[in-house]
This record gives sequence, C-alpha cells and structure tokens, in this order.
Amino acid sequence: MSFKIYGDDNPISWSIFQSCANQLIEKNKTQRSKTPLYYSDWVFRGQSQQSWMLATSLERYIKNELNLEDKKFYLEEYYRAAHSVLPAVNSLTGNNFPDIEDIDEKDFSKFGYFKQPSFHYFLRHNGFPSPLMDWSYSYYVAAFFAFSAATNSDDVSIYAYREYCGESKSGIVGRPIIETQGPYIETHHRHFSQQSTYTVCYASEVKNGERKVYFAKHEDAVLTESSSDHMIKFILSKNEKDKVLESLYYMNINDYSLFRTDESLLKSEAFLNFKLGGRR
Repeated sequence: MSFKIYGDDNPISWSIFQSCANQLIEKNKTQRSKTPLYYSDWVFRGQSQQSWMLATSLERYIKNELNLEDKKFYLEEYYRAAHSVLPAVNSLTGNNFPDIEDIDEKDFSKFGYFKQPSFHYFLRHNGFPSPLMDWSYSYYVAAFFAFSAATNSDDVSIYAYREYCGESKSGIVGRPIIETQGPYIETHHRHFSQQSTYTVCYASEVKNGERKVYFAKHEDAVLTESSSDHMIKFILSKNEKDKVLESLYYMNINDYSLFRTDESLLKSEAFLNFKLGGRR
C-alpha cells in the first residue's frame, strides 16, 4: 500500500505544495537515471473540495442519477452504451470515429486498454459518463482545476499518482488494478491543452465460468498491498485561491487556454478585468 495524505490536520500552502511536487518530479528523474527499471511519470489531479473521494464521472452518474451507488458496472455495459452514441456523435459533431471493435475481455483484463481510445477520450471530455479518470502531467493544470471551482466551505486537494515504481505489476481476480491510458492519441483538443492522461480502475470476477471485467474505485486499488501505484493527496488551504489563480493566469493557465470555447474566453476575460484589474 502506498497512499499518503499531507495537510490532513493543517492544510499546506501553495508554496509548500510546489516544493513537494517538484521534489517528486526530480526524485523520479534521479531514479530513472540510476536504474534500467521503469519509473512512470507522476501525474496530478485537482479537486475543488478535499472531502470528495476520487471518483470517475461514471461512478458519479451511477450514484447521483441512477441512485445505484454499489452497483457493479461491467465493461460490456459501458461498451454497449458507448457504441449506441457513436452514430449521433459522428453525424452531429463532424467527427468520424471508427466503429468500436468487439470487446475482448481477456485482453482488457490483461492489459487494461480501451480499443479506439480517441473515441473514449472524446466522450470523457464532453460529458458522457466515463470510467476514465483524467489527470495532467502538469501540477499547475491540476491546481487550476482545484482552485477555480473552490468555495469557502472546504479546502482543495491535489492528488499525485505514479503507476510504476521500478517493479512490474499483475492483476489478481477480484483485486482492483489501475492502468494508465496513453497520452499519444489524436483526439479532442482539450486532451492536449490540459496535458491529459487517464487512468481506469477495474477488477474481474468469474461468472458462469467466464471472466467478467467491471470498473472499480481508484482508492480501493491504492489501499491494497502493492509495490506500485503510489498516490499522495495534498490538502491545500482554500484561502490561497486568488493568489494561485492569479499566478496561473500569468502563466497562461486559465479557462480559455484549457477549454478553448467562447464561454471559457469570457470567464477568463471576467477574471482578468474584475479580479486582476484589467490588462496592464
């Protein structure tokens, strides 16, 4: 198990978080330079309320819209739902995603990769309930998502996650496992502007003599005994919001640079004019 929390008793400052994140990144580089073993990059995810658990949009949809919090959602169910929206997506958005190939549960349980990932990434970025959890290689981008929607009711959190830590890992039936999905995919522009990568957490069980894959909770995976899947939760003070967002704005990390929509442009302009006093 490798799940740590910093700031649980007393939220940390933005400057301390930056120092911690930079140390993680630099230590990872050093480990890579000294061994042929594989150490994957740290990736980051921001959440505007630290009390929230890590949850995919599919988990939230099942809980909030279907009122089925404990339901197991199987891979074949998700593929069936995704396949059903493909004709509308291609007809009405101008995209031309290829048909989703048949599900090979044996391959998925072995490798944890979606076939036709560009389509699944598109769904994730456009509001369709998805088992993919999005992360960023930039902790600055993660910080924007944490602080931009922060309120006075709760502090924010930024998660850091590293999948491979010098050792391989293998799945065991019934035990959840996290797999990172590759970033080098031609898909929605937000994937690139947000420096995105994704994880999927899944487990499998044997039903009627067949192995069935279902989606599991990320935090369940990092709480199992493993030499991989290192995760850290940093809790930062909500009082840092204005300072952090101003700093990020002048690094060109804002609503418009990350979303590229008319609405996000006006949000960025509002922040500039009302919060920062206009262009200097």
